[in-house]
Amino acid sequence: MNGPIRFWLITSRKKILMDKKSELWDLAAIPFSRRGSYWAVSILEGRKPARDGLWLRCIRQLFGSGALLRLEGFEGSSKEVVRFEPGVLELLRADGLQVGISFDGPDCLRLRIRGGLLRLEASDAVILAMGLGNGKWRLASQSMNTLFHLVPLRGKLVVEAPWTGKETSSVSVVCQPDRLDGEMELALIESVCREPCSDREFQRWEQCVEQGERDFRGFAGKQLPVPDEWANAGHLAAYVNWSCLVRPTGRLQREAMYMSKNWMTAVWSWDHAVNALALARGLPDMAWDQFMVMFDLQDEGGCLPDAVSDRDLYVCHVKPPIHGWILERMMQEAPEGFYDGKRLREAYRVLAAQTGFWLEQRDPFGTGFPVYWHGNDSGWDNTTAMLTQSPIVGTDLLAYLIRQLEVLAGLARDLGLSQEAEKWQGERDRLLRGFQQTFWVDGRFAPAGTGVPGSVAPAAGADSLLPYMSVLLGTRLPEEILRPLVDGLMQPGRFLTDWGLASESVASPHYESDGYWRGPIWAPAMLIVVEGLDAAGRVDLADDLAARFCRACARHGFAENYDAISGRGLRDLGYTWTASTFFVLANRLCRKSG
Repeated sequence: MNGPIRFWLITSRKKILMDKKSELWDLAAIPFSRRGSYWAVSILEGRKPARDGLWLRCIRQLFGSGALLRLEGFEGSSKEVVRFEPGVLELLRADGLQVGISFDGPDCLRLRIRGGLLRLEASDAVILAMGLGNGKWRLASQSMNTLFHLVPLRGKLVVEAPWTGKETSSVSVVCQPDRLDGEMELALIESVCREPCSDREFQRWEQCVEQGERDFRGFAGKQLPVPDEWANAGHLAAYVNWSCLVRPTGRLQREAMYMSKNWMTAVWSWDHAVNALALARGLPDMAWDQFMVMFDLQDEGGCLPDAVSDRDLYVCHVKPPIHGWILERMMQEAPEGFYDGKRLREAYRVLAAQTGFWLEQRDPFGTGFPVYWHGNDSGWDNTTAMLTQSPIVGTDLLAYLIRQLEVLAGLARDLGLSQEAEKWQGERDRLLRGFQQTFWVDGRFAPAGTGVPGSVAPAAGADSLLPYMSVLLGTRLPEEILRPLVDGLMQPGRFLTDWGLASESVASPHYESDGYWRGPIWAPAMLIVVEGLDAAGRVDLADDLAARFCRACARHGFAENYDAISGRGLRDLGYTWTASTFFVLANRLCRKSG
């Protein structure tokens, strides 16, 4: 991954391929952005209220389009040519207008225009346009709570911003090239600073391009190796993850990898752990930051928030405690000595608090078994495991906690906390015994509908993959449980498809091809099951599932989830935990082949 990446494609509707690498590089699926930036450039289609077309976006607005300025005339037609590299995006309009887009540092988007005028049409998010003198302008967006400074470096701006008596409306910006050489260069600076950045120094265009390429090469070169047949997918996965990093601002105390720069523009409290695992070997410091970014926001009761962006904190729901297991895997991957006493103490502190939250505050019936109040708590938002009942004791939840208690006991021993190690070990043994005795019913694990031991009541007609996440316990489960558990996973015509495991059995009356957690294949479920099968000694099955999922990624990109039958990418099409899962699973196969 050390060489430059150059791809040519024709918009989202029709592609011209320069080589096989280009098939999945599509601005409608994966925005052009760079590490640290809240800027993104995307083709938006059907994202009301924004008009279809090519947009300069600001992603400081979760689930919004972030649309700021639309490049007039770039509609996604088959005559538009796009050059897509980590350091530069180049566009050629049918009338000969050439537009280059790059970055001058994370906060500054640079445009270079040749061969004509370019009109930028502002979205309704822009409520004020102010001339600052010397040809500079400032745009204000109340919904994004951000200011944007427009600084012409060559040529000039002609701005139309009629005043309504309260705000400006229908703002358009015409980029007019210099008459001498027919070129115009514009800097767009995203900032909360009210000053016009008058003392800022700007890099030459070629320096901007090289800076982006160099930073990407450094990141991509430290990703987990993948088999040669998936090398092109590995380049794309590296770009997805690199371009989705944002700098620490607002609520984010560390550099954070967003789930996407499409509309899932935040960090969720289990996605971040998957991203951390993929980085653990090559970039251990970045991996540690990704792991800890949510623990920075842990409340006094030990609970993690559901999600966080630079502006927003979501606390109505939680996410499952996969963190102990993930940390154990990160420690296995990291360079020797990275996890020193300081990091181990910090990890122990936050994991102990999180585990205490689940065991103490999420056990409202005093049964000794914590509950999910909502599907979102499990991470499987609309799972049929909760179709007819709430709360439930998720068998996946108990499996995660058993693994986390083991990790806590080990950390306590390493830190010389023998009494605490015994406490955690005792909790682990109690939970494992109760888990097997209470929730294994008629040859399958099933959630308890009320949290009361013995009241197992799975939803009628539902057949969710969720309870099978218990396979993560591996040989901690006796063979008389493990065998039918694995057989249920691999049963023909149920969960297993050419691309992986459906989140709801394809034979279930509740199966939906694009039903979120009621059918599609998801990266975290695949990672958990592969690791569980490996821990259970079913290595060949684990390898087979890993290969199926990696083939889905290589053919269909790094989507939020996949149609279980066709493999088609669904929902957000530029998703980091999918790219990270690809790296972990593909590297598993790479190690075996090597």
